[in-house]
Amino acid sequence: MKQLNSLDYLKAYAIIAVLFLHLLPYNYLIKTFAQFHIWQAVPIFVLLMGYTFTLSFNKVSFETINWFLYFSKKIKRIVFPVIVINSILFFLDLVLKKELIQWNFLFNIIPLYQGSGTYFILIAIESIFVLPIIYYLHRYMDNTKLFLLIMFLLNILIEFIALNNAFLNNSFNHSANILRFVFLIALGMYLYSNEDKNEKLFKLLSLFSFFYLLIWGILKFDTPFVVNSKSWQNYFSYLYTYIFVYYFFKILENYKERIQILILIGKASWHIFLIQVAYFGMDLKRIFFEFISSYISNYMLNGLITIIFSITIILYIGILWYKFEKRLLFDN
Repeated sequence: MKQLNSLDYLKAYAIIAVLFLHLLPYNYLIKTFAQFHIWQAVPIFVLLMGYTFTLSFNKVSFETINWFLYFSKKIKRIVFPVIVINSILFFLDLVLKKELIQWNFLFNIIPLYQGSGTYFILIAIESIFVLPIIYYLHRYMDNTKLFLLIMFLLNILIEFIALNNAFLNNSFNHSANILRFVFLIALGMYLYSNEDKNEKLFKLLSLFSFFYLLIWGILKFDTPFVVNSKSWQNYFSYLYTYIFVYYFFKILENYKERIQILILIGKASWHIFLIQVAYFGMDLKRIFFEFISSYISNYMLNGLITIIFSITIILYIGILWYKFEKRLLFDN
């Protein structure tokens, strides 16, 4: 069941979902109950952090892991692309003397370009340091269900601390805090280690998350005991993501065909993500829509053309960048 093709297919689904959630109107996402599909994109990526970390280190002793090699690979795969696109945009702003994109200044010093999903860039960087700690607990706790319970309670505690801390309660700081996902990461690690088992308990528990999402979609209620009370994305919903990924892999378990374009999109998903942050941050969606509107007066047709163009150009540049970087950094 642990097929790398399925993993790439899921990453491809998630990154394409990211594009749609930034291209489609909010009201449309609400009406189509996007919390069950398109809005699952980020939770899927976070769960896969735990899943792929376990995939990489499951067969070796924790004590024998080459941490220098681990950190160097993560810096090349995650941090280096961020530095590249960040530097290009910052240089263009200086040369053109025009603010092409807004900037966040981390610790009031480090510039980080701002766009749709900037917070996830920080989560990905934080994961380099947080994943080994969570994995260590997962690896050396004999009772895996107790491990998940502890991670769930820790997630609740983290939200409680954030609620009572001005810095962590800040909307962006909370979004960019990977610790709000500790239970979801733990579920990813558990899924890799136990996905061949028929876990009826988790299927039953996931019904709670399903109905939580369903009722939220109907009533739009405020969730208590979480920082972002108006959002459904919290520890109450994580078991739905778990079961979504479980059945995604289960359905593709015996699928042997290789859909190369989806595999490529999955492998290039990080570069595609960084490109889409810049694309929407520079408001290119609106610029292209207004350009098309000067030739075509049909609003719906303009919107459709804008969506097709945006997805095509973001995927193309992201894949091109991934291929170039892979040849530059990893093939030699």
